[in-house]
Amino acid sequence: MASQLLTNSFLELLEKSELLPPAQFNAVVRKLKLQEMPSGFEAAKTLVLNGVLSRFQADRLMQGRYRGFFIGNFKVLEILGVGGMGWVYTAEDLQSGRVVALKVLSEHHQHIVDMQARMKLEVRAGQKLDHPNIVHAYKAEHTGDVDFLVTEYVEGINLQEWSELAGPTSFPQACDFICQAAAGLQHAHSNGLVHRDIKPSNLIVDKLGTVKILDFGLALTRNDEDEFSLAMIFGHDCLGTDDFIPPEQARESYAVDSRADLYSLGCTLYFLLSGRVPFPLKTTPEKLRAHLSKTPQSIGELVPSLPEPVIAAVEKMMAKDPGERFQTAAEVKAALEPFAERKLIPFDFPAMLVERCKDAQRRVSAIKQRRRKIAEASSSSSMARRMMLDSSSQHLQAGVDTGVPGETRPRRSAVSLVNPLDSYTASKIPTINMKAKSRPQQGTQPFPSSRPQSIASATFAPAYLTSQAGGRPIKLYQPYLVVGRDEGCDITIDGAGVSSRHCEFRCDGQHWTVTDLGSKNGIQINGQSVESHAIQSGDELTFGKLQRFRFMTTAQQPQSARITWPAIVASLAVGAAAATAWWWFLAR
Repeated sequence: MASQLLTNSFLELLEKSELLPPAQFNAVVRKLKLQEMPSGFEAAKTLVLNGVLSRFQADRLMQGRYRGFFIGNFKVLEILGVGGMGWVYTAEDLQSGRVVALKVLSEHHQHIVDMQARMKLEVRAGQKLDHPNIVHAYKAEHTGDVDFLVTEYVEGINLQEWSELAGPTSFPQACDFICQAAAGLQHAHSNGLVHRDIKPSNLIVDKLGTVKILDFGLALTRNDEDEFSLAMIFGHDCLGTDDFIPPEQARESYAVDSRADLYSLGCTLYFLLSGRVPFPLKTTPEKLRAHLSKTPQSIGELVPSLPEPVIAAVEKMMAKDPGERFQTAAEVKAALEPFAERKLIPFDFPAMLVERCKDAQRRVSAIKQRRRKIAEASSSSSMARRMMLDSSSQHLQAGVDTGVPGETRPRRSAVSLVNPLDSYTASKIPTINMKAKSRPQQGTQPFPSSRPQSIASATFAPAYLTSQAGGRPIKLYQPYLVVGRDEGCDITIDGAGVSSRHCEFRCDGQHWTVTDLGSKNGIQINGQSVESHAIQSGDELTFGKLQRFRFMTTAQQPQSARITWPAIVASLAVGAAAATAWWWFLAR
C-alpha cells in the first residue's frame, strides 16, 4: 500500500507541476500505465526513458516538489553547469519551442550592482555579434527576484573538460580548435569587443568538432559609458583568469586591446598541446608575477613532435609585449590553418552533465564548509565580546536554551534558483528551489508546507520523534515530511552525520513509512539499516549513526508532549502544598 501511495503521490505532483497539459497528462498515464507502477520511482524512470520528463524534472518531483520548473516564459529542462556568475540551465522557450540556455545570476550576485551591470553588458555585446564560432546571447530578463540571461544552447563540452577526458590534444586538432576560436575573436574584435577571459573552459566544442566562444561577461566594449563607469566605480584593475591572463590585463584590465585575447588564446593552445598551464604555480600572485616577467618552459620541449612553425606561433602569441604578438586574430588563424585538421569529438553528453553536477557539489560543499568555519569563528568572537560587555548575558543564555547560537540566522533570498545543489540527491541530479523558507529551529514546524493541498490536508495519524538525548519531542505534523539539515526541509535536524535531505516520512492514513533519500550515512530502524521501511510505535530510528530518536504515536506520545487535566491538577496541588509549607515556615 505504501508503494502505491508513492506512485499516486508522484502522479499528483506531476499533475500539479503543469509540466504536461491536462490532456497530455491523462494520455501519458493511460498509455504508459503509470498507475500500475509499483512505486513513484518506477513511474519517474518510465517517463524519463520515454522522453516525457528530463532527469532533472523527475528528480525534483521525486523529492515531493512540484514548483520551480518555470522561469518566466521558459520551462527548465536540465542543469548544464555552474559558472562565475551563477548556474546555467537548458530550457524550452514556451513561445517559440526553441531550446535555449539560461544563465541565472547566483544568490551571492543577485544584489551586487556590478554583476547585474555585467549581465546587461554581456547581452549588449552578444547582440552585436553573429558568427558561427560565437555562442549568441539573445536577451536578459528579470522575473520575481531572479535575473537571468538567455543564450544559444550548444550540446557540447568545453575544452577544459575535453582535455581532462582525452589528455593532451594532438597538434592538428588543437590548431583547428584555435583557428575556429580566432575566427570568432576576429569577428568580435571587428565589432569593437575584447573578450578578456579566453580560456579552455570558455571554448565549447560539439560532437562535429565545431568550436564556439562563450561567456562575454567580462567583454570590454570600446566607448561604452557603462563599461567606463564600472571601471571607475569598482576598479576592475585585474579581471580575468590567472592561468591565462595577459600581462597588460594583470596591470590594468580596462587599458587593453584585442591583442590581450591573443595572449590568452596562446596560453590556451599551450595548455591543449601540453596538458598543463604555462605557469603551474600554487598561488594567484605567483602566477600573475610569472605572466608579467617570466618565460614559460618551451612548448617544443614539452611536445617534441610539434612542428617548428606551430612552436613559433605559440611563442609569438604569448609574447609579453603586445607589439611583438600577432596583431590580429586573423593572423593567428592564417599561421595555424596549414596544420589544422577537423575531427569528430566523441563524448557522452548526459554522463558529462552528471559529472558536472558531481564537481559542482564538491565545490559547493567546500564553500559551505569554509563559510561554516568563518561563521563559527565569527560567532565565537562575537560571544566573547558580549560576555565582556553584557554582564547579564541574557542573549547568550537564550542561545544555550534553544540549542542554537545566539546569533540570528541570516534569511535566504526569496528565490534560490541559484543554489540548486542544496537538494542534491542519490540520483546526482541537482534541483531548483523556486521559493525558500526561513529555517526553523530544530524540531519546530516551519512555514506552511509547499506540498499539494490534497496531500497536506489528508487524514493521517500524527506521531512524534523523541530524541534519546532528551529535549522537546518533534511532531510529525503532516502526512509527508522531509527531514534533514537543509533549511528547506520540513523538519530540520542540525546533528552530526545528518545529510542535507536525509529521509522522508509518509503516512497512508494509519501507518507510517520512512525512506532514505540517498543520505551519506543512511538510516537504521532498531539497529538494522534500511532504505524504505514501515515503522511502528516504539521503534528506535537512527539518522547518520549518531542521531537516535524514538518513534511514538499520539496515543503513546511522551508525557512532555501532552498536557492533561490530571497533570494540571497534580501540579496545582504540589504548588499549593509548597506554598503552605513556605508560609508556615515564615510564620514560626
